[in-house]
Amino acid sequence: MEKWNLYDREGNLTERIHTRGQPLPENYYHLVVHIWLIDSHGRHLIQKRAKSLKSQPGCWAFTGGSAIVGESSLQAVRRETMEELNLKLPFKDLCFQTRLWRQSHFLDIWSSPIDAVFPKGFEPTTEVEAVTFKSTDEILQMIDSQQFYSYPQDYLSLLHEKRKTINHQTNNE
Repeated sequence: MEKWNLYDREGNLTERIHTRGQPLPENYYHLVVHIWLIDSHGRHLIQKRAKSLKSQPGCWAFTGGSAIVGESSLQAVRRETMEELNLKLPFKDLCFQTRLWRQSHFLDIWSSPIDAVFPKGFEPTTEVEAVTFKSTDEILQMIDSQQFYSYPQDYLSLLHEKRKTINHQTNNE
């Protein structure tokens, strides 16, 4: 069974440990991480979740998951990327974007360039059946057509802001 550290409302680590699948104690939260893997054209690497998964089977989404006991946010994002995509991301390339507060967890969003570490072919894993590159606009269209996980508005606002930054960087190169 997957075990998580629990945090207080301010995001401070507590001494409590939680087993996934059990109800969270009131006023305690766990840590979830996402990573936006971005190529030199400003497109995101997105993944299609395996149909065998309990949560969101067959849905397109960003890479991520829950931090397990003893992991920092950075360690969790590297582990999740290895588990889901079989990619080992260099520490130096990982950029923390923000932390969002949710009803039951904190969501840390990271980004990283993907060109140097992404292989030409993708082998499916137990959690991911396919990957593809999509622009932010294409992802938003996928959300509208219910092909992509429907993230909350504050998440989408960050995605819009990141798109502006990516477009600016690409146009200046």
